Amino acid sequence: MADVTNEQVVRFANEHGRGTADAICQLYYRLDRVNDLWTQQGIGTLISGNDDADTIIDGAAEDGRPLLTVGKLETLMAQVQALLTTLDNEAEAPAVNPCLQVAVNPGG
Repeated sequence: MADVTNEQVVRFANEHGRGTADAICQLYYRLDRVNDLWTQQGIGTLISGNDDADTIIDGAAEDGRPLLTVGKLETLMAQVQALLTTLDNEAEAPAVNPCLQVAVNPGG
């Protein structure tokens, strides 16, 4: 096979392809760290006695950030775990592998 030298393809690969690979890798590593912290610190257990509508008092009301409730945090963590499952278990080759192969700044 011949190497690809088409300027439009090269520009797209460098400006969009590699940056997207970086973003996916960085997201993967961040999700993995957050999930580990959630588990190691037992946050799910700590909030299990609260109602889903209970607000986590973190200063958001004073500084204008959206309020975070127990239910929203639990939903967020369920999404974190679902994304990790998708990225880790895509068939037999984790979906993050192609990203790691071309990422310039994958994080980790």
